[in-house]
Amino acid sequence: MRATILLVCGYLLMVSGYAQEKADYFLPPKFQVGVQLGLSTFSMVDRAVSPLLYQGRYRQVGLQLLYTGNRSRVELSLQGKLGNFAPAAHRGKNVYFRELQEDGSIRETAVPLQGGMLAPAVKLGYWHRLGSPHALQVSAGAVLSEQLLYPQGFVQPGLMNVLALSPQLRLTYAAATRHQFEANVAAAALGLVTRPPYHGTLTQPNENLEQAFLKHNTRFQTLDKLKLLQAELQYQYRMGLRTTAVASYQLSWMREKEPRPLSLAESAYNLSFFYLFPTK
Repeated sequence: MRATILLVCGYLLMVSGYAQEKADYFLPPKFQVGVQLGLSTFSMVDRAVSPLLYQGRYRQVGLQLLYTGNRSRVELSLQGKLGNFAPAAHRGKNVYFRELQEDGSIRETAVPLQGGMLAPAVKLGYWHRLGSPHALQVSAGAVLSEQLLYPQGFVQPGLMNVLALSPQLRLTYAAATRHQFEANVAAAALGLVTRPPYHGTLTQPNENLEQAFLKHNTRFQTLDKLKLLQAELQYQYRMGLRTTAVASYQLSWMREKEPRPLSLAESAYNLSFFYLFPTK
């Protein structure tokens, strides 16, 4: 009899705990912190440097901080990208320079056309839920983002820094207790763009290279000269009360006109893991 009572009590505790855990899945945590890993590819034409199409890929790592209120959401994302690029039609090829030496011989130097690319980025976003909470929710907001492209090589296409303000629309669908899908799109309305001049000379008297680049080559751009579109699809799986895994696919396209047209398209596959702080 005592054993039966103990079994019944144990079963009730287990069911109660499972029910509480299941109910807690529906409560969005206020604070989340996540680590992101990803791979991306990009294609670029920078006519201020070369008419050639350049292609490359990144390996990326990021840190994400999220705050969710009753109707609002704030997200801070820090990301570092490291990769390489090469002209699509001349992969693995070199540029050769010949120098006449003092003894009359000719010295030939080979310089690879491919190079490395460093691209740190930061984003700060705010969204506000429209309407009452349902399985399908719509949120509107804005994202302030900054992206630096720093190519390293004989040819340096895409050297630039872009600070952009983009209105954003987000659609969220809670398919089940543990499963959620998100889709969002954003388009830049205003940007602060830094690109080197067409003649390529950056240095100025009494200024270092970085000061000259930022001071004399930064300008505000609106939709007539800067076009920046971004889209993302997400699948979120609630692994437990404190952990969530997120798989995402991102697309971005940018075109900037000064000093010469630059076009950049990028696609990325990311995997993130979040720790969810308890809801008080």
